Amino acid sequence: MKLKKCLKWSFVSFIILVFLITACDSSKRIVNPQEDQPTNLPKPLVFDQEKVKPGDIEKAEIDDPEITEPIDSLRPPALARGNCSWWNSLGQANRNYRIILEALYSVDRDIWGQNRRIPCSWSSYLRGGCALMGNWNYSHRSNIPGWGGWCKDFAKEILERASGGAATLPGGTYDYRAWYPYRNRSDGTRYAQAGEIMQFSGYKFHTAVIISNLGGGWFEIVDSNWSWPYDYKIRKHVINVNSGAWRYADLKFYVIDCY
Repeated sequence: MKLKKCLKWSFVSFIILVFLITACDSSKRIVNPQEDQPTNLPKPLVFDQEKVKPGDIEKAEIDDPEITEPIDSLRPPALARGNCSWWNSLGQANRNYRIILEALYSVDRDIWGQNRRIPCSWSSYLRGGCALMGNWNYSHRSNIPGWGGWCKDFAKEILERASGGAATLPGGTYDYRAWYPYRNRSDGTRYAQAGEIMQFSGYKFHTAVIISNLGGGWFEIVDSNWSWPYDYKIRKHVINVNSGAWRYADLKFYVIDCY
């Protein structure tokens, strides 16, 4: 009799133990479901997730081996009339941060919530499926909502506003190698940072502010006048610099400082 009772309680104890182990394993899967996460999609823009501090942005240091310094002997007189000492004292990470915020602000004053207005799915957006159009009178050169004008003039306005006039783009050229540190196409495609200026020239011309380097030639940018025929409109969208006719253009990525 005692043996039967002992076996009965042993069996019950075994069932309870199996139940507890299963429950514990299930709770771990809920807390940390790493195997359920997709691994082949680029990460969304960090600024839409939380208000990061300037120091959290990946730095584009001037001593980066992928960045070519301007030749001092070729540098023309200073372009801008702003406070270069102040702008340079911020450090490259903070300079990039201010350029990014100004570019996002040009699209929509609701910087942190603007991605909710993207008119297609996030996965489609990340492959250039749609664009977020500017929705207010940002440019001091027009009173038309969402108007940015020519791409280079728009990028120039972004830099001048972000830097308080300390940084700008020179007129009469699309080659800024005498003015700013830069990366060539191959290095820039891999290492270009948010806040740098993307400049196509030669076969095709276009100027844009990088918001995010998604890898594989995909970039989230803010620019003006991307479409054909020309519409002179501000937009935030994703492009691939290695697709279509853009792959034949000369491409440089400029790190914006002051001198």
